[in-house]
Amino acid sequence: MATDLDILKKGYERENDTRDPRLPQNRNWESRHVGAKRGDITRLRRNGLIFVDFRIPGLSKYKLTLAGRRLVEQTIKEECTIASR
Repeated sequence: MATDLDILKKGYERENDTRDPRLPQNRNWESRHVGAKRGDITRLRRNGLIFVDFRIPGLSKYKLTLAGRRLVEQTIKEECTIASR
């Protein structure tokens, strides 16, 4: 079971994947790509960490909000600092 931070990190990785041929502003992800369940997505949306970027019946794609992006970047920096000690 993925934690909220794991879900956000995977979403961040998908949005910043340079192998993706789409323009950076067009990169988004589905909940199944990051191991999130409906409840996880609902909680992250309510907390303002992700938003719905694209929706049609049966398909929703998400992106990180600025707050979600900052949280992931801060966590990555902390992990790098701890690993370098």
